[in-house]
Amino acid sequence: MTYTAHGGWKGHSLSATGGFTYDFNLSDTFKIKPKASIEYYRLKENGYQETGTDAIILLVRDRTSTAVNATTTLGFSWSRGPSSYEGRPFTVEADLGRRSHLSGDLGQTTAIFGSGQQFTLTPENQQSAWIGSVGILQGGLDYTWKISAGAEKPTNGGIAPNVRASLSIAL
Repeated sequence: MTYTAHGGWKGHSLSATGGFTYDFNLSDTFKIKPKASIEYYRLKENGYQETGTDAIILLVRDRTSTAVNATTTLGFSWSRGPSSYEGRPFTVEADLGRRSHLSGDLGQTTAIFGSGQQFTLTPENQQSAWIGSVGILQGGLDYTWKISAGAEKPTNGGIAPNVRASLSIAL
């Protein structure tokens, strides 16, 4: 026996971030950089009705998720020399801080199989976390590359690692 289901999901998201930072240059090669930011996220997902085999099709209700987080970090960087118009020397950076969840939650998913009983999936609450990263970067007149690794430790335990690579090019 074969079962099939097809659905069309639609939604929209909105996000905004603002913050400030300041570089304290202790020398041509070493600086300390405190940072603070606040972030807002909102995701509105429309409900939808799947089509297909009656035994497995779902009717999924609308869902809205929001989050407001504040992040504060203290960064340290060491460069092989001073930055100039011509480029940025090889630099090692480290950031340590905290992301605090201020408000909002992930929306519950409510659905019905065919003409059956309604059920609801309730996500975990968002957690504040300690965060940290270390990275290397270098650049020229019109580009900068960066490779970094980091982790966050939510208040409910566990560790969530991450790795990032980026290339910025000025056109």
